[in-house]
Amino acid sequence: GVIEQNSYWSCFRNPTSITVDLEAARSLTGVTVFSRWGGGYHERYSVDLSPDGENWTEVVDFTSNSQAATATGYAHNFPATTARYIRLNTTGNSWFPGGRFPRIVEVLAHEAP
Repeated sequence: GVIEQNSYWSCFRNPTSITVDLEAARSLTGVTVFSRWGGGYHERYSVDLSPDGENWTEVVDFTSNSQAATATGYAHNFPATTARYIRLNTTGNSWFPGGRFPRIVEVLAHEAP
């Protein structure tokens, strides 16, 4: 499908988080995070996975990122991990002073074959 960057999740502050429920446990091998792109701006975040919504494992640490966002998103691969929940923890960006207002367009989960 087409990722539309003018429709996104945001909030007033960083750090904050958003949790995605996949509705069933799946073997995941990666995620691609799409944030608003253009203008050389970037997002900083980490990604945790959980099989039950209570026990979390960090699989992505992108909290020191300074790479500009693009239309292809930020792709992250990791060893196969069983998870039902994906939690994206935003920690900052270069959009606004103080890194406020994360702008997350989409989180795409990659399932093991």
